[in-house]
Amino acid sequence: MAVADINVIVIEADIDVIVIEADISIIVTEADINVIVTEADISVIVIEADISVIVTEADISVIVIEADISVIVIEADINVIVIEADISVIVIEADISVIVIEADISVIVIEADISVIVIEADISVIVTEADISVIVIEADISVIVIEADINVIVIEADISVIVIEADISVIVIEADISVIVTEADISVIVIEADISVIVIEADINVIVIEADINVIVIEADIDAIVIEADINVLVIEADISVIVIEADFNVIVTEADIDVIVIDADISVIVIEADISVIVIEADFNVIVTEADIDVIVIEADISVIVIEADISVIVTEADISVIVTEADINVIVIQADISVIVIEADISVIVTEADISVIVIEADINVIVTEADISVIVIEADISVIVIEADISVIVIEADISVIVTEADISVIVIEADISVIVSEADINVIVIEADINVIVTEADISVIVIEADINVIVNEADINVLVIEADINVIVTEADIDVIVIEADISVIVIEADISVIVTEANISVIVIEADFNVIVTEANISVIVIEADISVIVIEADFNVIVTEADIDVIVTDADISVIVIEADISVIVTEADISVIVIEADINVIVTEADINVLVIEADIKVIVTEANISVIVIEADINGIVTEADINVLVIEADINVIVTEADIHVIVIEADINVIVTEANTSVIVIEADFNVIVTEADIDVIVTDADISVIVIEADIKGIMTEADIKGIVTKADIKGIMTEADIKEIMTEADIKEIMTKADFKGIVTDADIKGIVIEADIKEIMTEADIKGIMTKADFKGIVTDADIKGIMTEADIKGIITEDDIKGIVTDADIKGIMIEADIKGIITEADIKGVS
Repeated sequence: MAVADINVIVIEADIDVIVIEADISIIVTEADINVIVTEADISVIVIEADISVIVTEADISVIVIEADISVIVIEADINVIVIEADISVIVIEADISVIVIEADISVIVIEADISVIVIEADISVIVTEADISVIVIEADISVIVIEADINVIVIEADISVIVIEADISVIVIEADISVIVTEADISVIVIEADISVIVIEADINVIVIEADINVIVIEADIDAIVIEADINVLVIEADISVIVIEADFNVIVTEADIDVIVIDADISVIVIEADISVIVIEADFNVIVTEADIDVIVIEADISVIVIEADISVIVTEADISVIVTEADINVIVIQADISVIVIEADISVIVTEADISVIVIEADINVIVTEADISVIVIEADISVIVIEADISVIVIEADISVIVTEADISVIVIEADISVIVSEADINVIVIEADINVIVTEADISVIVIEADINVIVNEADINVLVIEADINVIVTEADIDVIVIEADISVIVIEADISVIVTEANISVIVIEADFNVIVTEANISVIVIEADISVIVIEADFNVIVTEADIDVIVTDADISVIVIEADISVIVTEADISVIVIEADINVIVTEADINVLVIEADIKVIVTEANISVIVIEADINGIVTEADINVLVIEADINVIVTEADIHVIVIEADINVIVTEANTSVIVIEADFNVIVTEADIDVIVTDADISVIVIEADIKGIMTEADIKGIVTKADIKGIMTEADIKEIMTEADIKEIMTKADFKGIVTDADIKGIVIEADIKEIMTEADIKGIMTKADFKGIVTDADIKGIMTEADIKGIITEDDIKGIVTDADIKGIMIEADIKGIITEADIKGVS
């Protein structure tokens, strides 16, 4: 027992060797310390201690440590550590060469109120091998400033439980980390955090995370998150059972240059409930490869603004998704993307979309789109005010097997300006039901070749269209269709079509087409060179009220082989303006059911599409979307999508979506079973330059319930290779503002997490640390951290971090108010096997 009232402690020591071998049963410290000043040059510290209980109750005003330590070796078996400390200022200036920690800790309980922590440390190597059972941190932290240069960090940790309850006002991290290797097995992570500002400026070379995570629960209120990251390689191998995210985001700004992203993830459930006001993403992606098996995705999002500026070269997605449910209210979506190749192979069982979208603007240059999708049911209920698409697409190839398509859409204005070179569609669709009220559709499309080979069972069209304006130059149209029943009930006011068509070849076997349409004005100016359509259509039911549709299209080649069983679309569309130059679109689609209920006010699409190749087998897609305005200016070089989609259910309310996208190559091979997204998007503005995204994803179920208000994303993505097997993702996220400007080059993540429980009340921590090498091999079994962080300012330039952490359970309950993180991340290699992540995050402000 130590009870001490200490005013000033001054230690000036030159110590060569410190060796401590201690067996301590109980340490109780009750100290009121005003000032501690330590200036020490220590060469070697060796501590071998067996400590059963440490209890510290200390009120410390100022701690100043200036230490040059060459080697620290700690071998400690500690049963219980209880620290209750009120610390006003901690200043640490330390040059540490090697730190080796081998510790078996059963319980750590920290209740600390810290006002300011400043750490300036140059650490060469940190090696941590720790077995920790429980860590509980309850901390109120006002300011944390970390300036660290870290060469190597190696962490091998087995953690059972981590509980963090933190109120953090400001976190500033400026870190240069060369290598991070983490092999962690974590069972439970619970984070309840209120964070006001996070600024991360990090340059990370390689991040490798191999993680098996059972449950992650995040409840976070974040005001602003600003991320400026340069990432070379990101490798993620994650097996995730449950992810629950309840987040309120005000502003998220991400500027990331990513070379390669490889994600191998097995995710069972994703639930996102997010209110997002603004999301800004500026990302340069080279390669994105995603192999994901996702069971359920549920998204309930209210998004005000999303801005995405991305340059993507290659996107490869192989995803098996069972259910997608989207309920989104989106105000504005702006996408500016240059995509070279998109390849999507997706098996999706159910897609349900209920979206209210005000404005969607898409400016995309796409080279090649290849889609191979098996979709069982598609249900779309959308209210869209404005859709503007400016897209240059070279080749579109779609091979889709869709069982049921149901579309109920109210669209006010659709403007499409698209230059499409080749469209090839091979689609087998069972049922198509379209109930659409469209005000204005304006389409200016230059299409070189359209080839459609479709087997459609039933087509039912009930459309009320005010004005249709179609200006299309089509070279060749070839249609081979077997149609059973076609029923069209349409009230059309004005249709204007100016078309120069050279060749149209249609071989169609159509069983039933029922169209009930009220068209006011349709104006079509079309010069069509060749259209070849071979379609076997069983049932298509479309109920559409169109006000004005204006289409000016120059189409070179469209080839569509479609077997469609049922498509049901109920759409109210006010204005659609489309100016499209399409070179080649090849679509091979087997569609069972697509149900779309969409209310669209204005759609403006200016698209130059060169090649889109889509091979899709779609069973069911149900989308209920209310979209106000969608403006899309897209230059797409190559999109290759091979998708087997069982069910996608999306309920989205989207106000405005503006997308200006230049996409070079996106290759997506997705087997999707169920994706359920319920999203309310207000404004999404996306300016994206994406070079290469290759995603191989097997997704079983993703359930995302997201309220996103504003997302402004300006993303230049060069290479993302994600191989993700996602089984279930249930994300319930309320995201208000996300402004992400991300230049992401390469991301590789591998992580195994078991459990950390931390309860910490830290008020002010200012850490300025220059850490050169940290090798931490920690087996942490239980960490319960409950941290209330009020202010953390971390300025970290991280060059290389090699973290090998086996974390089994992390329970983090974080209320994070302000985190300001400015991070330039050069190389991150993350190989993560995440089994269960339950994240419930209420993030209010992210800038």
